Amino acid sequence: IDDDLYPYTPTAIGECLDITGISIYFYGFRLHPRSQADVTAGTGCPELKSVKINAIQDDTDTDHPTEGDQVKVTGVISAIDSTAGGTNARYYGFWLQDEAGGAYSGIYVYYWWDDATAEAKRPVAGDKVELIGIYEEHFDNTELKNVSWTVLSQGNTVQPAVVAAADVATGGSLAEQYEGVLVQVDNVEVGEYTTDKNAKQLGFKDKSSGLYFEYDLYDF
Repeated sequence: IDDDLYPYTPTAIGECLDITGISIYFYGFRLHPRSQADVTAGTGCPELKSVKINAIQDDTDTDHPTEGDQVKVTGVISAIDSTAGGTNARYYGFWLQDEAGGAYSGIYVYYWWDDATAEAKRPVAGDKVELIGIYEEHFDNTELKNVSWTVLSQGNTVQPAVVAAADVATGGSLAEQYEGVLVQVDNVEVGEYTTDKNAKQLGFKDKSSGLYFEYDLYDF
């Protein structure tokens, strides 16, 4: 659906519409509505099924969606993915976690904006949201993209799962299960610092487990 003849923007991902328009071929067929009268609310779209975050993360779950499916999930925003750069802070997404916690309970949400984008909707850590998005595996990282969400409540807390560092390090027995989940590891001993090619310190490595700790979210 194109907006060359009439600039229509859907209110949300998953919106159901009846559309009248001119069918035009330009590197593929596109439908061009002519005015607001050509875009009305639809009533026949199938209802989007809600799934648990762990069903998306765990590919053995009977409710596991196919990559590219649109899904609806509910969870609490546990952290915001941001990087300070230039004049404005720039943001790349956030993590969403099921309140029950545990294995497979967290997922990354890709959603880009910066402080200069005044109209951008901003996620807030602690908000419980109902979110609609497209399920994708991006460089082996499970994520949701093309998202919209509704805030259900605010000021919620996510309790970290206490795990052993060796279990969630690369190659660890629980590493895949706790991807995207808020976890806590105790008795970490700094073994060595990690740096980039310009010798900028990026984080450090646990001496015994080899688990990396990075400063992307908080430079401590």
